[in-house]
Amino acid sequence: MSRLVWLLYSLRAKLTPPVPAAQSPVRVPLENYRQNLSEILDSCEMRECPVLCITAPSAVLANQLPDWAFSFFGQIYRMSFEEVASIPETHAAYHSVIRQLCADRDIAKVVDVAKHWSSEDQWDRLPERFRGDRINLTDQCQREIDELCFQVYSGSLMNSGLPLNTDEEAGAKSTQVNPE
Repeated sequence: MSRLVWLLYSLRAKLTPPVPAAQSPVRVPLENYRQNLSEILDSCEMRECPVLCITAPSAVLANQLPDWAFSFFGQIYRMSFEEVASIPETHAAYHSVIRQLCADRDIAKVVDVAKHWSSEDQWDRLPERFRGDRINLTDQCQREIDELCFQVYSGSLMNSGLPLNTDEEAGAKSTQVNPE
């Protein structure tokens, strides 16, 4: 499957007229990302809406970029060799923004998948968590992230002081008949 994806991207890159790198940003600039996330968190805070922010896991580790990454990101995203080589550091900068902005807000919690999965004892699990392109997540990986989100969210609810309904209470409320 990953060969098919590579073929389609290569074909697209060859058929697409070249665009100057200055006109083809690869990602949201870090300061814009910070501002956007801050505004989202502000909006959620005004509405008293709890937020989970997930640091994106990556199978691209510092000094361990596969050879194909340089040609792939060069052709598809028109990234220079240096930009591709710095992908892990760039991801780390975005993760830091998430951690910093969430640390200052009671309403926001971080599910720090990137930090946990980048530790050396997790490297052997990367093939089961990421598809062959090292970008897209496997179903197993998505289930693991779901579980981490549930743990963080349920832990924050338990510590919030909010009254929580048990399953029995919720069931009893849903079976009540409205007298009107």
